[in-house]
Amino acid sequence: MRTRRNRTLLAAPIALALLAALVLAAAAAAAEPGGIKGTVTGEGAGGLENVEVCAYPVPGEEEGECVTTQAGGAYEITGLAAGHYKVEFFPFGTANFARQFYMGAESWEVATPVAVAAGAVTPAIDATLAKGAKISGRVTVAATGLPLKNAEVCAEGLGAIGFECSTTNASGEYTVEKLGAGQWDVYFFPSVAGLVPQVYLNRELDEAPVPVAVTAAGTATGINAALKPGGQIAGTVRLAATNAPLSGVRVCLTEAGLLESLGCLTSPASGGYRFTNLLAGSYKIVFSAAASEFPDANPISDAYPTQWWDGQTTFAGATPIVVTPQATVLGINALLGPPAAPAPSPPAAAVPVATKVVKAKPKKVNCRRGFAKRKVKGKARCVKVHRAVRHRKHHKKSA
Repeated sequence: MRTRRNRTLLAAPIALALLAALVLAAAAAAAEPGGIKGTVTGEGAGGLENVEVCAYPVPGEEEGECVTTQAGGAYEITGLAAGHYKVEFFPFGTANFARQFYMGAESWEVATPVAVAAGAVTPAIDATLAKGAKISGRVTVAATGLPLKNAEVCAEGLGAIGFECSTTNASGEYTVEKLGAGQWDVYFFPSVAGLVPQVYLNRELDEAPVPVAVTAAGTATGINAALKPGGQIAGTVRLAATNAPLSGVRVCLTEAGLLESLGCLTSPASGGYRFTNLLAGSYKIVFSAAASEFPDANPISDAYPTQWWDGQTTFAGATPIVVTPQATVLGINALLGPPAAPAPSPPAAAVPVATKVVKAKPKKVNCRRGFAKRKVKGKARCVKVHRAVRHRKHHKKSA
């Protein structure tokens, strides 16, 4: 006959097994992902298709999950861990609506977080996008007054979300859409060599922008730009022993404060070179640059020692060259060794000069922490990244 004690001993393992099963079940439920769903409509319109909806974990140091709305504006984001998220809506296509966060917030800082529970989908995270404001104008070439086709014009929001771009047509006209009400800095980037980017009111990229104010669903017109040519640096590379021009020497350009190539070229038979399209600033020139130090598409090596202008052996000791737009700094020459070498034939009357056009990069985009400027579906915008990307002002290298 079983005693009460025996029955208790038999029940203990069963109770422990049941408890373990409950713990495992609870852990599995907690690990099960949740989601967010809702509908996106437009002000004065119905459901909007092709709106990108992104959920970013709070506090915002991780990459978000994004989906695109279907016909009727419905969307659902799945696979989200339990927690809080800020939801952002990016309209694409031809419809002019401004992007926003959940509950109509204009920025990450004031956006309302959405709670997501494990194994559940949070419903009704809807949005009604406001009609977008516009900025329009015309871009021309300052020297001729002719329209500039395919120039890129970008508006960057101040304090609110947004970085929208457009391109000029054959008449030089443009319209940047999908803007929220507020202040916007406007930047103009040329589509042809020889011109430099600038900010509204013909300011250089390093100057403080003058923002353009737009009202909700309004249009700021007459935001024009006349783009000017940049500065230039030119000189000749010669052999120290004979003063004869040297061909095949690699000449590279850097900013005065940063050892990084903005562009390299190879001297022709005349020994002449020229860097064009330079923004205002200080630069340094290096001759016979080592391929390992300045790798580019066509690195070369020659028999001459590396030399920085003016006759220096290091970047730190090199003399800075101050450039002003539309002006050319001449006489940035080099005399290279070794001394013993036969002089080449003198150059012909029409002296060829190797020329390098240096395209300026857009100024840094002040995306909020954890975001960086990217091209998404052909449009520039701030998108989420795993870590903040450090930007700096410099120039584009081009062939």
